[in-house]
Amino acid sequence: MTNISIGIPDSFLMESQSLLDKSIKIAQLARACSIFRVKNIFIYKDKSSKCDPQDAKIMKMILEYLDTPPYLRKKLFPQVWILKFAGMLPPIKSPHHKTKISIRHLKIGDIRVGAVFKKDGNTYVDVGLDAPIRLNEKEPTGKKILVKINSKQYEISGSEINPDRLNGYWGYSVSFFRSLGELLSTRKSDELILTSINGREISKNDLLESLKNKIGSIEDLLVVFGSPKNGLGKIISSEGGNDSEYPFIVNMFPDQGTDTIRVEEAILGSLALLNNYIKLWCKP
Repeated sequence: MTNISIGIPDSFLMESQSLLDKSIKIAQLARACSIFRVKNIFIYKDKSSKCDPQDAKIMKMILEYLDTPPYLRKKLFPQVWILKFAGMLPPIKSPHHKTKISIRHLKIGDIRVGAVFKKDGNTYVDVGLDAPIRLNEKEPTGKKILVKINSKQYEISGSEINPDRLNGYWGYSVSFFRSLGELLSTRKSDELILTSINGREISKNDLLESLKNKIGSIEDLLVVFGSPKNGLGKIISSEGGNDSEYPFIVNMFPDQGTDTIRVEEAILGSLALLNNYIKLWCKP
């Protein structure tokens, strides 16, 4: 099944004035990405707009906070001003957000999110039990990992497991890019979708056929969104590039009933459409 990653500008929050408004908008983004199993959220520097230099940091921290199971949040996140309103935000409740449980309810083979720490020269991980468990690997303190429970005899132990080896959805990662061009360069031009009101309508048969033929062969589809102020064409132009080299510039909302579509609305709607098409086109 094709994975979906998204690219969003650091100017995503430029129309939100207060930290509360920004936090709520980020929570809407986190919910949309979790609903449609987004694998990566890439935040790129928007060189066409001026925005608060703290916004990218705010976005990353709140997104990662919301993707973390509640039992680990105090361990992994300090008490900082960015998270002032985090407790008011709606929970994600993805499958990896399991509740804290007693060790007696733990089963061999269970997979839980944990936070690594050291004690007496040994490596342990807090996975939301009565007590931490011994980790077979040596990992740095504070790292968030997925742990598979291997044994309950004498001492509970587990090992780190790569989410790519597992079925189901295990959350998203968040990372920065210094420019839109740098982000786009990570894919071939026909392995990403640029969303634009000036693009070809998603409902066009020839475009759907082209996407169908391509998406099935893409392991990780990148869908990129513009800013509240400028579309992707202008952002690419501000970096000295040209959007004509990208074959999939797509208008996801033909005949829209509003003058503009907010970025968070565009993300939710686009992911819903693409999720439906991928389910139809890709074999399990």
